[in-house]
Amino acid sequence: MSTIAAIATPPGVGGIAIVRISGPQAFDVLGRVFKTKSGRPLAPRQLVLGRVLGPDGTVLDEAMAVMMPGPHSYTAEDVAEIHCHGSTVVADGVLGACLEAGAAMAGPGEFTRRAFINGRIDLAQAEAVMDLISASGQASARAALEQLQGGLSRRVAAWMDTLTDCRAEIEAAMDFPEEDIPLDTPRLLAALEQLKGELEQALAGARSGKLLREGARCVLVGLPNAGKSALMNALLGFPRAIVTDVPGTTRDTLEEVLLIGGVPIRLTDTAGLRGQGGDAIEEMGMARTRSALEGADIALWVIDSTADGGEAMALWPEIQSARERGCRVLAVLNKSDLPRVLPQGWESRLGVDSVVASALSGDGMKALEDAIRALALPQGEGAILTRARHEQAVRAALEALSQAIEAAYMGMPADIWCADLAQSHAQLAQIGGADATEDCIDRIFERFCLGK
Repeated sequence: MSTIAAIATPPGVGGIAIVRISGPQAFDVLGRVFKTKSGRPLAPRQLVLGRVLGPDGTVLDEAMAVMMPGPHSYTAEDVAEIHCHGSTVVADGVLGACLEAGAAMAGPGEFTRRAFINGRIDLAQAEAVMDLISASGQASARAALEQLQGGLSRRVAAWMDTLTDCRAEIEAAMDFPEEDIPLDTPRLLAALEQLKGELEQALAGARSGKLLREGARCVLVGLPNAGKSALMNALLGFPRAIVTDVPGTTRDTLEEVLLIGGVPIRLTDTAGLRGQGGDAIEEMGMARTRSALEGADIALWVIDSTADGGEAMALWPEIQSARERGCRVLAVLNKSDLPRVLPQGWESRLGVDSVVASALSGDGMKALEDAIRALALPQGEGAILTRARHEQAVRAALEALSQAIEAAYMGMPADIWCADLAQSHAQLAQIGGADATEDCIDRIFERFCLGK
């Protein structure tokens, strides 16, 4: 395998830039471009001061360097790093010297890809590296770190162990009939039913895992003049949306991203919905509101608590339709700083959770933020499937497992449902990359940045 090099820190000017080298000739390349100030050779895992030299012997920078022998390194190969000053010119010059000394330019994600190929991490952990780099909030960063540390991989390994044990027992009974090995079908079915429940639980949490990585789409909907724009401004902490006493001020959707308790929220203000529209522009605005609601993960149904709720009920069919699509709905009883007219318990009779708040005074805004965060966080226990690839593999594994269980209950021969168990096992193996295709691996690493 070739020796590769790249700048591992983000592009631009900074205090420090790191040039990383990995491969069988990493230490030779480092030795050609870096000379310690003391004149003594570098010792493993010690950051040492020295000078970086160009191909013609010119001093490019005064820098620090370290050697990390494999397999105890990021790539499980010999790795060297040069910590130089963060000028773009300096970093490019140091990298150029490494390339002149025999290293090849690394491609996007090539260091992490080598870690995967060399068995230091599996494919799910490799994906977690990119998730951690691109994490937009503390919650998504924690989820990515848990996956990087093997949380999902350990869960998948336990699922596969269950299938391996069951398949081994079935195949032993089939392959050695002369031994008269009894097949404890009730016990096997109990183990498989438990596994089925765990896979279903993981799939139930898949949507929440996606919300952590991409941000929950939270849409403010309600009648005109219910206070949606004012609530958006209050949540953001600055006047993003125009607020007036004139109903129908908002005619288009406005979107901003904010963090609530470390959770990324894509907050969208919308034009007010009403039973019967007004002019053509208002009709277009309401069409965009409905489109935003169709794609929402969370709907904040903003209700004017100074009204009796009769007009707001005209929106109930659309709210109910959003709930049936899996959107989580929270009723926000706005304008709590004014006398309440809305009957007590009005929203609870609809089976909708609610928060009482005032965008004007700020009362209840902390409770509203806590409720939004709770709706965006993963629900329940279990592995978090943060990527569509994981979800598809678990869904396919669950389907094959369900077929095996059904075949066993129907009294079909063991070799029939054992084949389904093998299929389920193969689908789960794809998560860690054991059976992943080269195209799948390429698609994962092509999104990585250079130097990682």
